[in-house]
Amino acid sequence: MNLADIRKDIDQIDKQLVELILKRMDCSRRVAQYKKDNGLPVLDASREAAILDKVAEMGGEHADAMRMIYSAIMEQSKALQYPFVENKSVREFVPLKPHLEVKSIACQGIAGAYSGLAGSTLYPNAEITYCESFAEVCRLVKEGKVEYGVLPVENSWAGSVHEVYDLLISGKFLIAESIDAVIHHNLIGCKGAKISDIKRVVSHPQALRQCAETVESIGAVPTECSNTAVAVKSVADGKDKSVGAIGSAQAAKTYGLEIIKSNIASSSFNTTRFVSISSVAQRCDDADKISIVFTVSGHDKAGSLLTVLEHFASCNMSLSKIESRPIKNSKFEYVFYADFNGNLKEPKVAGVLATLAEELPEFVLLGNYREGLTQFE
Repeated sequence: MNLADIRKDIDQIDKQLVELILKRMDCSRRVAQYKKDNGLPVLDASREAAILDKVAEMGGEHADAMRMIYSAIMEQSKALQYPFVENKSVREFVPLKPHLEVKSIACQGIAGAYSGLAGSTLYPNAEITYCESFAEVCRLVKEGKVEYGVLPVENSWAGSVHEVYDLLISGKFLIAESIDAVIHHNLIGCKGAKISDIKRVVSHPQALRQCAETVESIGAVPTECSNTAVAVKSVADGKDKSVGAIGSAQAAKTYGLEIIKSNIASSSFNTTRFVSISSVAQRCDDADKISIVFTVSGHDKAGSLLTVLEHFASCNMSLSKIESRPIKNSKFEYVFYADFNGNLKEPKVAGVLATLAEELPEFVLLGNYREGLTQFE
């Protein structure tokens, strides 16, 4: 027997396997209808475990392979069933409000802050209420005093803003929109100040991390501040030529200072993602990104995170971000942030989310939204 003959056998077996899997999927449709009619959940963990144990035993020396193959088959079966039953994991969404009709937003910082620039880009007619903290922005949104809050959630160089994610989860806010802003940080100082004069640089911790190489190269001491624009204003108020700030060109103009050096970030692709948040679930028709937060079963359960990722892979959904963070007061347990491409109107997307919501210990849908792009000087 040569290789061609073996491959013919494989092709014949594959044909039979596909026919049998199609019959199995048809059974899954009938199961879904029965569960819908009788108000039963899609997930039957004991039944699933029993099937996996049975096929593993039948697989003999290939037990692990049989378990993985059948796990994938059952994931597809559940994904097929979820659109048939009521999906209680996803809130009802209302249409996104047109940008030009938004009249009020809140941002952290003061005039000239990057969050304010992002807010003005998204909602050009909105009046901005500036807040001292991210928590205050969320409070104004929750109390209905502003229509949206605009917050930074991630930087391409310094990573996620965990405080904001924590606030979104605890306050049950949803992301309405997102904008990626390419940011060209500037070293800003008093009029007439030269780079050799700067001995101390003030800014937000994220901005200081993003520009650490420049600050170190001039021998200046980094000093943390609550916001980039607040830092710029403090330099203007202090009138000390030895103190510089990292901030926007708009902030320099607003507070009467000069740009000593532009484009000082360590990365030439320094981009910050800002989101607008709301207490109301909103979505536009062409939303293309979904953000979720979840935990998996304890670390003693092998493959639990892998199982989550298989949900996305089995439906050919592109996962663009996954990040873990230790859970407070726990021993080596983590919460995961994930972004993937999709729209909740798509049955397979809704099916994956329903699966995760039902199977994971904790699951939070942060939003289904559209992501834009802009640039700040």
